Amino acid sequence: MRTSKTLSLVLLPGMHGTDDLFLPFVQCLPENWSSQVIQFPPQEVLGYRELIPFVRERLPTDEPFVLLAESFSGPLALKLAADPPPNLRALVLVVTFLRRPIRPLPRWIGKWAARYTHVTPPNLLLRLIVLGLSATDAAQATAIHAVGKTAPHVLSARIHEALTVDVTSEYQTCPVPLLVLNARHDRLIGRPARREFRRQRGDVKVVELDGPHLLLYQSPAACRKEIEEFLDSLPE
Repeated sequence: MRTSKTLSLVLLPGMHGTDDLFLPFVQCLPENWSSQVIQFPPQEVLGYRELIPFVRERLPTDEPFVLLAESFSGPLALKLAADPPPNLRALVLVVTFLRRPIRPLPRWIGKWAARYTHVTPPNLLLRLIVLGLSATDAAQATAIHAVGKTAPHVLSARIHEALTVDVTSEYQTCPVPLLVLNARHDRLIGRPARREFRRQRGDVKVVELDGPHLLLYQSPAACRKEIEEFLDSLPE
């Protein structure tokens, strides 16, 4: 698949469910690439099971496409690919996980953490965990705005989903080409969770890039370069 040709890229967002944090990445895409962000309902609780048909009915039906899934959406993309649309050509997983991203933690921790989704995290904590300490004030404001669009009870449900999901089997049997982009300074997705991608499948290209959890936002050009090289390596 040569990136000199027109490419349709469908993006699934992180837990916030919006398109806000994709903007720097989308802006640096090649002119011959089109992009579509499938945003999640901000007021409606949809678990992975409900999100599968929600996303499926919004995927392109008249052209080949590549599905890029960030963070919370990684398991969702793998579940979709288990029964792939006929025009899905490849899957790109960015700063995501196959099962509990933060371990060891009891499964009930999702319900406990959910109580605090209405609280804006301190600036230093936000930079440390998801943005990186070098993040600008504008990046911080954008991240807070993105999360603030989604109702606390919806974020609560998504936290619980992320901490209880296990898509190891779907990853091992995924029938389309895969690229995994991890962030070297990711303080949200634990190192054991990131190592799972190589441990579970030796035939998948796993790349670790410099950057924090919001890798597409903070390092868009590096991500684009890896995605271009991956797609160029695929057969026509």
